[in-house]
Amino acid sequence: MTRWTGDSGEITDIDPKQIEQMRSILDQVGARLSDVFGADKILWVEGPTEERCIPMILKHFGGSMPVGIVVLGLVNTGDVFGKQKILVQRIYKKLSSSSTLIPPAISIILDREGLSEQEIADYRRESGGLVSFLPKRCFENYLLHPGAIEIVLNAQDSLKEKITQSGITTLITATGDDAEYFKPLSKAAFGTLDWDQRINGAKVLKKVFALRDIEYDKAIHGVALTEAVLSIIPANFQDWAELLKPAYSSQ
Repeated sequence: MTRWTGDSGEITDIDPKQIEQMRSILDQVGARLSDVFGADKILWVEGPTEERCIPMILKHFGGSMPVGIVVLGLVNTGDVFGKQKILVQRIYKKLSSSSTLIPPAISIILDREGLSEQEIADYRRESGGLVSFLPKRCFENYLLHPGAIEIVLNAQDSLKEKITQSGITTLITATGDDAEYFKPLSKAAFGTLDWDQRINGAKVLKKVFALRDIEYDKAIHGVALTEAVLSIIPANFQDWAELLKPAYSSQ
């Protein structure tokens, strides 16, 4: 491997055992050596949807994608809160340390889901501050804008009758009366900060898209909604702008 310092380069050998060790670590979070090749630093996010959408947010608020930064989604995020928590915390700490093969992690940004403030504080402490959580329940909560949903839904099938923002708003508002969209958290009225933070945004989007007989696809529709929200009301992603500051300050 060649390591460059200014205009000079130093060629060093890589221990095959180290390669296998790093590959094992990456396997446990759903990544490959090829994913991190050429990166200076890595921003780890919840999953494949965020992996595609966060660069769009970075470019919007920063004017361009930070040089040398790669955004990667963690496949096995559920393990963080399961029986393997201690093991996964150790893996994340390894991901954050310098290595000839794995670039250091800037941050790991995960969905809040139903975690309490104490649980979040504990995870942040155990990860040495590496792990951050969204103020809202999940990434989809930032996509719950009737205007953006209208754009994406009406683009799916031009032959169908257009769905309106008012119709979408009515449907979303009704979720405030249904505890199913908040479990395991308590329900909250639409338009309140509690609703904004507690509602299961992914479930709401599935229900809204079902109106058009469309199965909500996070990878496809999540990207389209992110583009629409950024074009209509980028302030919806202000939380992300704050969480992503380390990506710019690390340059």
